[in-house]
Amino acid sequence: MFAFEPDPELLCCKRKMCARYFTDPTEASVVEARKPLYDPHLDRASLRIKLRETWNTHLRLPDGSRCCKRMMLQIFNCSPSLIYGNMRQQQQDGEEEVEPQSQGDANSSRQKIGSSIAAWFHLLKATADCMPDEGWYQLNIPLRSMVYANYNEDAAEPGSTFHHCKAKSHFYKIWKHNFSEIRLRKHCRFAKCDFCVEWRRISTNWQRKGEAQEKLRLHRAWANVRERGLWHTKRDAAIAHPKDYISLSIDGMCAFVCCVCFLRMYASFSGFWLVFNC
Repeated sequence: MFAFEPDPELLCCKRKMCARYFTDPTEASVVEARKPLYDPHLDRASLRIKLRETWNTHLRLPDGSRCCKRMMLQIFNCSPSLIYGNMRQQQQDGEEEVEPQSQGDANSSRQKIGSSIAAWFHLLKATADCMPDEGWYQLNIPLRSMVYANYNEDAAEPGSTFHHCKAKSHFYKIWKHNFSEIRLRKHCRFAKCDFCVEWRRISTNWQRKGEAQEKLRLHRAWANVRERGLWHTKRDAAIAHPKDYISLSIDGMCAFVCCVCFLRMYASFSGFWLVFNC
């Protein structure tokens, strides 16, 4: 908070000339009016209400009228948005009017959401596959919108510390500028699908763009269901018969020859069947 700096020559208003009556920052009325600014337990909405009340109660002229708006802002040393909020963004929820959000509140909320998205990406990065050639992190998700939906699902969980993000563009901006090393499967040559690559190339031709988009949409839906169904089948087999099946989710990058040979030797000696979910 900034201190009150009196300026007797301030032309706050032409009629009242309020600046002539507020020349001492230690005056009791000024100190009482500024008290809510130093209360750490008030949120922005409550602070806004308290400052309006102290303006009406303490910032009075000798004739009993309250000081003008400009003088009030000079005493509080703040912007109009702290007192009035952003009047251009008034909202209504049915018949109940919602307190308008100031620009400062909007900026603060945006920073909280950005920090929440960054924290979520740090957790996601710890579970992603790192590409061994250039250090990218691959997500097993085909579309950016699905990553955005997963974030909001985690934010909606009971007890979650993440904040809901309404704007996809803001989510994508945080992702692009701060976590460019986290990429989807289409950017990694280790996990490219020949069908997707071919029809994505065809989609650059505007005459066949509609056909290509429809084929890609159907193919992604089919591949997603097929892969999940295969994983569920092998997982259920390992749960139902743990002595006969071991379900391992691996890919070509982490399946080193020594690891595979060791597992096969272990299976041969133990009489187990290995179910590889590749």
